[in-house]
Amino acid sequence: MDEPLYPWLAPSGWSLLLSDGQCVGVPACGLLLGRGSGCDLRLDDPDVSRRHLLIAPLAGHPWAIDQGSSNGSLVDGMALERRRLGTRHEIVLGNTFLEWEIGPEVEPVLPLELQESWIRWRECLERKRFAKEGLEILCALAAAESARIGPHGGLALSWRDPMGSESLGPLRRAVLDAALAQAPA
Repeated sequence: MDEPLYPWLAPSGWSLLLSDGQCVGVPACGLLLGRGSGCDLRLDDPDVSRRHLLIAPLAGHPWAIDQGSSNGSLVDGMALERRRLGTRHEIVLGNTFLEWEIGPEVEPVLPLELQESWIRWRECLERKRFAKEGLEILCALAAAESARIGPHGGLALSWRDPMGSESLGPLRRAVLDAALAQAPA
């Protein structure tokens, strides 16, 4: 296949250094951080909300936007609802410390869970075996509870979260949209 494996992972020049030392390149579409299954970067911290912080490009600049989290978000020790991010910051979500940086470009990497599901999806399409396996993979990509083909051939996804597909982070949404665009009719 000639197209890039992950076309939605355009680099932004933004990165997050996690407390475990892992450096995460933030894709140009942004990232949703939290504990929830629809988040792009899942944090294992009971003091982090399911949808805690969105890092998103607005007018070409990175912004940190708290998603109504229970314990709030701090940037450089100050509570925030929405803030434009500069070159370097310390971000605290619950008990999780992150370092934000604009600078040396770190190649964005698809989180392992999404990467594995995307590869399985592509293999499923190549084998032209969509039925049960394809629906299971779409559920994983969408962090959905179930998927089914409706009576008229349309795909129906169901989420436990009442926000449904609105609970997905921008990266997970981009991956799901790419998969749906490739799904057999």
